[in-house]
Amino acid sequence: MTGAPGHGIDTARFVQAAGVAGLALSLLLVSLPRLKAAATYLPVDTALAHHWRGETPPPEQLSALSARAQAAILEYPHHRYFEGQSLLAYLQAMDPALTPQQRDRSLNIAAETALEAVSRAPMNPAAWLRVATVRQSLGQTPEAVLPMLMMSVYSGRVEPTLLMLRLRMLHEMQNDMDPDQRRVVVDQTLLAWRLAPTELLGEIRSGAIAYDRIAGLLVPAHASIMDEIDEAIRASVR
Repeated sequence: MTGAPGHGIDTARFVQAAGVAGLALSLLLVSLPRLKAAATYLPVDTALAHHWRGETPPPEQLSALSARAQAAILEYPHHRYFEGQSLLAYLQAMDPALTPQQRDRSLNIAAETALEAVSRAPMNPAAWLRVATVRQSLGQTPEAVLPMLMMSVYSGRVEPTLLMLRLRMLHEMQNDMDPDQRRVVVDQTLLAWRLAPTELLGEIRSGAIAYDRIAGLLVPAHASIMDEIDEAIRASVR
């Protein structure tokens, strides 16, 4: 005796629907940690957005936000959460009320979590630069600082917001560089002159970037650019 007409079709549809529902449930379960971590991290995102607008959170809030970032990492170790925790630790280290030991601890956390971030998403010039800056602040050797500084350039050659800070460090460390690294300094100096000549002149006038270091790099291969810089310096003091 055969089954009722359409019974086989209904069964197949039920199995298909159950399969789709099971797949949807599996995807939901997989995405739950990511969604939970995003919700945990949301106040950190908001606070850092305020920081970039010039409204840095007070020290007591930074501690609470750092705990939030750490909780988000435990829920889902996304590179953005490590980057956020790194920046928060760096900002905490700027608190003048900290002891030298507390400051160094915060700086070390900033470097360690930045390295975690770039191990997951290497194209992050700000994080690489933060590691270089922290290592320099902690008195580490050029061999520990320079590779991080170079990675900041390699991962984002044209970064207007980082350009002058990187250029200062690059010029400071010229004597520790090999020829390939000095070529990077030349490139970044020419880029600064093209993109931000006023800021570069300000760095030279303040002594943050030594005139002699720039001249030593650009002459003779880029003597015409050095002539432009010299003329701009003379014009600025007339």
